[in-house]
Formats: sequence, structure tokens, C-alpha cells
Amino acid sequence: MHSPLISIIIPTYNRVNTLPKTVASVINQTYSNWECIIVDDGSTDDTETLCRDWIDNDSRLQYIQRTISPKGASHCRNIGLAAAKGDYVIFLDSDDILLPHCLEQRRQLLYGIPGKKFYIFSMYVERSNERFLKVIPSSQSYLEDFLRYKIHWGVMCVFWERAFVTTLSGFHINYPRLNDPELCIRALLTAGDDFCIANEHQYPPDSVYIQGEVKDKGLYSEKYKEALQLFIPDMLQALKKHNKLHLQNNLIAYLRLWVNHFAKFADAEANVAIFDLFLKNQLIGKKIYFQLKFYIVLLSVNATLAGKFRKLIFNQFPI
Repeated sequence: MHSPLISIIIPTYNRVNTLPKTVASVINQTYSNWECIIVDDGSTDDTETLCRDWIDNDSRLQYIQRTISPKGASHCRNIGLAAAKGDYVIFLDSDDILLPHCLEQRRQLLYGIPGKKFYIFSMYVERSNERFLKVIPSSQSYLEDFLRYKIHWGVMCVFWERAFVTTLSGFHINYPRLNDPELCIRALLTAGDDFCIANEHQYPPDSVYIQGEVKDKGLYSEKYKEALQLFIPDMLQALKKHNKLHLQNNLIAYLRLWVNHFAKFADAEANVAIFDLFLKNQLIGKKIYFQLKFYIVLLSVNATLAGKFRKLIFNQFPI
């Protein structure tokens, strides 16, 4: 069986506490024909020293510093992608891990079902030192699922054909959030059915997503607002390009996401900006728009009553 070179790309920023475990998970793979490219997003800790020590002991490791703007994990991933020489690529965050059998079983599926643009494997989610299996369900349309913010897999779960993800130009580098679903939606639109989801019984989970705690929810909401303002127009444009504009109503799920999880941490201006976004792009009408604005006012006065009113608004959503 051919042994393809696999490129693992790790963006990192001030992660000396987690990066060693992540890199060790790559070094400990049962499959050995890989390169690991660590792209530093301007760390001010001992990341560089740590990486250069590793490189002295293992020539398969590389260290690159991001020297041009913008800052961010997605830009670092694209820098790593441009430097990658592998036939296939995995994007791995600097606090997550690959289980020892990961690369070997991905190679096995690659040669069992050859020629796909990308392959998807299940993962564990780790919270408070406990691991839970995240099952990838069967679906009539994974594209519609992602458009509805049903995110079935993480960034490291995807085994990309490097030529294909390069054709997609990798990640959008200006997104502060929603980078992964944005790329997956474009990939699903472009590939059609030319991808493969591994059966978790035959191919057990091979990576672990370490779920951290959001400390500054106000800042987190601000980043989501900025991301949505880019994401919604981009997704509508992508759907139009692929003659899938009839699926646009699915994107209302991202408004539901905002209202449920971010609205109460954002200021009035940010909330109105999101409601304006969905109104401008004709995903909601003026009636729902004004109801949402009233909901924000009500939220500051009576949270219980606001919750009931929110349900009435959501009942009018097209999905």
C-alpha cells in the first residue's frame, strides 16, 4: 500500500502549556510518513524555543512565523497550507490531539475508498477531563445541516486532499469566528457528493477536541458579530454561485444562534447590527425585525417574559 505524505498544520499563539501535548500526539502516530508544520501567530512566550528544540530531534517538524497581517489561526493555517508538501492535509489546533491510530486509519480509508476530495472521521469531545463521543449522524444533506449551524465535526476531523483544499484557497483569513463551518460549506458546495464519512464502528474516533471555557463572553459575542457580518453575505454569494440560493432560508439558524447565545452579552448597537444584517439580506421581514428589537429591550427588563416572547418570534422563522 502506498504511503502518502500527510501534512499536519498547527496554528499556535502563546500555547506553551498545551502545544507539547498536541505535538506529542503527532510524534506518537503509528504511521510515520508525515510532516508537521507549526505556524506561530506572534507568540510572546517560549513557543519558538520549544519548537526549535523539537525540530533538532525530529526533522519532520517545521516552524514558521507569521510575518504579515492579519493575525489569526485561519491565516496561519493558510500559511501552513502554502508550505505543505503532503498529498493530504489535517488542520490541528494547538490544544487538541490526534489519537495514535489517526493517520494510519485515515490512510486505510483513503485506499479503501480512493479519489474523494475529503474524508471525515468522528472525534471525542473532552470537557473537565471527561471524553464524550461526538457521533456524525446520517443526513440527507450535510450541506443543509451546516447552513443550519448543525456542526457535526471539528476542524481536525477532516482529511483533505491538499489539491482540493488549495483550490478552495483554504480558510477566509478575516473571519474572527465561524472559520470551520464556512470552509466546510464551500467544500460541500464544490465537491457535491465527492466526499466520504467514515463509519465510526469500522473507523473509531481518532482525535480529541478539548473544549475550553469562554472567559470573556462580551468579547466572544463581539467576534461572533464581526464574523456573522462577513459570513452571511459570503454564504449567500456562494449559494448563488452554485445555483443553491433556494437554500438561503437555512441561514436563519445563525440568527437563532445569535439570539439564544450571544444577544444578552452584546450591547444594543451590536444586536441591532445583526438584525439589520438579516433584514438587509432579506432573510427576515420587517415584522420579525421590529419584534427582535423589542425583545432586546424586554430582555433588560424581564428575562422570563423576554424568553416567552423569543419563542413567539422563533415560531415565525421559516425553518
